[in-house]
Amino acid sequence: MVKKRPFQDGVISALAFSLLLTGCSKPEPGTNIAPATTPPAAATRHGTLTVEALINKGTSFGFYFNDLPGRATLPVVPAAWSTYQFEVGATLTSFRLDFSDVPDVIMSVRKIRISLPGDKPRDYNLEEMPNWLVSNSKVTYSKQDGIVTIRTSGLGYGMTSVNVAAQRPE
Repeated sequence: MVKKRPFQDGVISALAFSLLLTGCSKPEPGTNIAPATTPPAAATRHGTLTVEALINKGTSFGFYFNDLPGRATLPVVPAAWSTYQFEVGATLTSFRLDFSDVPDVIMSVRKIRISLPGDKPRDYNLEEMPNWLVSNSKVTYSKQDGIVTIRTSGLGYGMTSVNVAAQRPE
């Protein structure tokens, strides 16, 4: 049996490269972290985008950031509040969430936290989500409970319509 290494045949993943450079260990088992889609040279420092959400069905939740090609995905835990953590680059100007890989989804979001190197973690203003650019989706925000509800008709996604880096908490 051949043991796989993080660096094999001249190819290394951005996450493995970042871990090698920073001396960090692998995440604890059971932690859902999707790697950033960044070239290895830019992966020496990274941040995270954490989404606390309830997705009623599907098998994967997708994420793009900074208009880069490639999508990170995490497995959906259907019908349960779950924390999804995506790795991002050292800066974050925009992001897109693909709510699920199946049509006609209902998703509730109670928190989106952005953690970037050299910056305090901050919560994204969920009141902005109804202003996002969306496809096949209706997005509403409830001031009463602070939760965003997304209802898709077909496969739906939403992306920020403001510069995330410039957004600061109130």
